[in-house]
Amino acid sequence: MIPAANTNIILAVSWGPMTFGAPLLAWGALACAIPIIIHLVLRQRPRRQVFPAIRFLMASNQASTRTHWIKHLLLMMCRMMLILLVVVTLMKTGCASDQTGVASRWLEPATSPVSAVICLDDSASMSYRFQGQTRLRRACDWARNLLNDPRRLPQGSEVTVITGSAEPKDIIWTHDLNRAGRNLAASRPSGHDRTVSLLLKHAYRMISTAQHQRREVYLFTDLTEQSWRIPPPSVPEELNAIYILDVGQQENRNLSLSWPDLPQRILPADIPLTFPVRMRTGDQPASVSLELTVDGEPRQRQTIDSLEPDSEQEVELTLPAMSRGSHTVTIDMHPQDALSLDNRRFATVSVGDLPNILIASNNIDNETAAIISAMIAPPALPKERRLFVIRHIPVNQFDRSPLDNLLAVLLIDIERIDTEIWERLSQYINQGGSLIIIPGPNFSPPAFKQGELLLPAPIESIVPCPEPIRLAATDLSHPFLNPFKDPGLDSINDRLIFQRLTFGALKPDADIVAPFTDNQPALIDYRVGQGRVIVFAFSPSRQWSEFGTQAAPMLVLMHTILESLRPVPPDMDIYRAGQAVARRIPDCANTSLCVYDISTNTTTTIPTRNCMVQLPTMAPGTYQLATETQADSPLLRYSVNVSETESDAHRINHQIIEATFPPETVLVVNDPELLTDTYFQAKNGIKLMVPLALILLGLIFAESLYANRFYGLRQGTISHK
Repeated sequence: MIPAANTNIILAVSWGPMTFGAPLLAWGALACAIPIIIHLVLRQRPRRQVFPAIRFLMASNQASTRTHWIKHLLLMMCRMMLILLVVVTLMKTGCASDQTGVASRWLEPATSPVSAVICLDDSASMSYRFQGQTRLRRACDWARNLLNDPRRLPQGSEVTVITGSAEPKDIIWTHDLNRAGRNLAASRPSGHDRTVSLLLKHAYRMISTAQHQRREVYLFTDLTEQSWRIPPPSVPEELNAIYILDVGQQENRNLSLSWPDLPQRILPADIPLTFPVRMRTGDQPASVSLELTVDGEPRQRQTIDSLEPDSEQEVELTLPAMSRGSHTVTIDMHPQDALSLDNRRFATVSVGDLPNILIASNNIDNETAAIISAMIAPPALPKERRLFVIRHIPVNQFDRSPLDNLLAVLLIDIERIDTEIWERLSQYINQGGSLIIIPGPNFSPPAFKQGELLLPAPIESIVPCPEPIRLAATDLSHPFLNPFKDPGLDSINDRLIFQRLTFGALKPDADIVAPFTDNQPALIDYRVGQGRVIVFAFSPSRQWSEFGTQAAPMLVLMHTILESLRPVPPDMDIYRAGQAVARRIPDCANTSLCVYDISTNTTTTIPTRNCMVQLPTMAPGTYQLATETQADSPLLRYSVNVSETESDAHRINHQIIEATFPPETVLVVNDPELLTDTYFQAKNGIKLMVPLALILLGLIFAESLYANRFYGLRQGTISHK
């Protein structure tokens, strides 16, 4: 529970006395005397004439005179009320909260200097354009009006401007409001996805060092849900007020483009590659075209028509055959929409040879080895769709086979293996290689006795399962099992197993990826030196299980394991805008490196410290890192993309925001003019200007009606005596 803050904001729940936005106009009520003066000065006294013969009409005349006097009085009162209503309407009359006294004291113009923190959300969503103006520019305009308002910031006040992209060391207090205004003018959307929680954290830190007793925070943001995904920090007791100014719009006209779903691995050279991107629409239909650019050259343009509102569609693009090396990829969406930062996506790819896998078994025609080989690289699969190159050898030829550049070695259905092979495998694994052991009909546990130092546990025996069992993989967070989170895939737990391996005591570092239903290990992952050993306790052989005849789960599992073993190319990477990235660059201790922005053709020099460099990631684009003397030989290529969460324009309402803070601590408004006494009274009360204007029109009509009848009667009225 966040402790209550020492603030004065009161949210009204009941109605209180009348309030006036312009109380000085009350002196206009003196004008109500004008109708009285007019009636007294201009009243006409009737002429008196004596007619003896008319004495019988005297009684009737007295009654009509009394009626005429009442109409005379009503007309005068109507005119007085007319003037009074004009004055009351101009005074901006309202019915305020019964807490107005407290609210007015809080919102009254400051009589002493203020310490004000201006928090400016400059994340990617603030570049959303509405009526020719971005949300960030709108926020800056509002903030400048605040700086120029002496009622909020009297002379001597101190301010600081905090943006999401600012470094803490750059946040300082200043008494120069013009300087703060210049900082606002220099603000630009940075592409990051940092939440308002970070802004408030920096703001509260500055509040603790404020000079003046009155301390306020003004947060300018668009109130998107993603910007509030992290709860705000606790409100400090010394803070007097938090204003949140909503610069967003309810509409969502953004058409967003996802990150390109390119694998972070070495792609095969000279082979085209198809990959998907997703498009999400806002509340309007759209027709767009996507342009694919590779190394600065347009290579494909595809038009997508009739995208429905609030929908998602996947589009496949094709990378052309590329030469070996690193390449930059850009996807542009045309035409531009309300949020331009997510209309362009960047990627870097590394192209080279397909990874090699060595399969060793006692016989070249081993059935289990043939099943595994077909799962990894089906012979009928077109060359452009293959992911691995398979080499199958008898295990007795293992000592004569090169192990360089192998992704993994698979020992399948091994019956016997020599000591020299174990020694060579030990060297291969400790240097970073991967070994996968899969049993079969000819598998012999004693053959692995000499290799127990490499194994996660001793392999004791093969046992039949009189009652077939299954796998019980419940934790799918392991990289090997991640694909099975998709309910559309066959579950790895659905296949029957007829016999299996049993193990001795597991080593402390061994990881059981998946157990059997009786909790015995079915798939074990074990780190050895720089490499790893993966042991299957089941087999795709028909005598062992259904994983060969109903092969879908086994096929997915094998590919997932091999994909996870593939090293990420060391000379390329992809980051999220605003992500803090420190990379180690060998042989570059305490030197300067150049970061070349391929997107904008600009170069920035950054220092290194102990071979570590902090990569700039604020602006989306494609970059390459090189030394100042060898700019043509980049050490690293990387791309930066705006987070997909910034494309989500769904907003959070004011009531939810107020509920995230302690009671009576925050005021959320969508107009800077509303930070006045008049607004607060209207927020916590009822504006009476409209009903008063309607009453005023009614009185004008009544006055005109009475005046016509009254003066019409006067023309024929004669008083007799």
